[in-house]
This record gives sequence, C-alpha cells and structure tokens, in this order.
Amino acid sequence: MPDTRKIYVYPTPENVDILQYKDRTDSCFSFRQTLVECPADESKISKIPVQA
Repeated sequence: MPDTRKIYVYPTPENVDILQYKDRTDSCFSFRQTLVECPADESKISKIPVQA
C-alpha cells in the first residue's frame, strides 16, 4: 500500500525557486519572490482573508 501521509510545505525565501505545488484540481503552480516597498500610508495596504 502506498504511503498516504500529507506533507505540508510552505514557501520560504530558501525554497521558493525550487518547489512546485499542486492544487485540488491537479493544476501545478509555483511562487515567485519579489521585494516590494510597503506604502507609508496604511490605508493603501490591503488585508486579504485566509482562504479555506
């Protein structure tokens, strides 16, 4: 019987370039790290809720 454990891997600066992820629809994707400057005006910062 194959091993059916789930392993959760989160993107970090160290692994962002080497990992690919697969979602529930079997679509593969990866992340790209980009350094950005935060705006001084906090009203320009968006809060994105966690998706389930």
